[in-house]
Amino acid sequence: MDIYFILFGISASLLYGLSIVIKKKIFYITNIPSYVFTLVSTLSASILGLVLVIIFNINIFSNIYFIGILSVTGALYGISLILYFYALEKDEATRVSQLAGLEIVVVPISAIIILQESPTLESLIGAGLIILAISILTIGNDITDITRITKIAAIPISMCLILWATQDIIMKSVLSYVDFLFVYFWVRLSSFIMLSIFARMERTDTQSNIQIKYRNRKRYI
Repeated sequence: MDIYFILFGISASLLYGLSIVIKKKIFYITNIPSYVFTLVSTLSASILGLVLVIIFNINIFSNIYFIGILSVTGALYGISLILYFYALEKDEATRVSQLAGLEIVVVPISAIIILQESPTLESLIGAGLIILAISILTIGNDITDITRITKIAAIPISMCLILWATQDIIMKSVLSYVDFLFVYFWVRLSSFIMLSIFARMERTDTQSNIQIKYRNRKRYI
């Protein structure tokens, strides 16, 4: 069990890091809005979730109460993705990922406070080392970097950390009663719906701005 846990953890870390680099590269090459990329990502995750629940014959309508809870959780996750990709679009991938790495510290602390989990000496030392490492790597020695990080990345990422901690605690509680694929599907689907609403709003605002600019241009011709 411990070996599988370690292998899954290492694999998840590698895939997570690779995904950040790929996302930043796509932003650099295509210059697409962050919400569009986020919408496509969550759509892919939702399709994957649907395929998995079909393959493993999971009844996704077995508990309406948990569906409601997970739908709210997914909406929060969708908002966190919007904030995260905004930070990733505006700042360096390494800087954003280092700040987002504080999730490793925020989630256990939240679990200790809310779920009454008992901290170990090793986890406390590890959390302290993570905070120290991220502080050194993110801020560096240039005072101008501190100002730039605070304005561009730190604020949305801080909000992400709060939302991620909330999401993880809720999912941890729900997983005691239902299958993890049930949780995965509804969280991804509801996050996709949330992002679809946001993308629609963004598209409407963009079209309105284009129409205003077009009318102003005609006025001066």
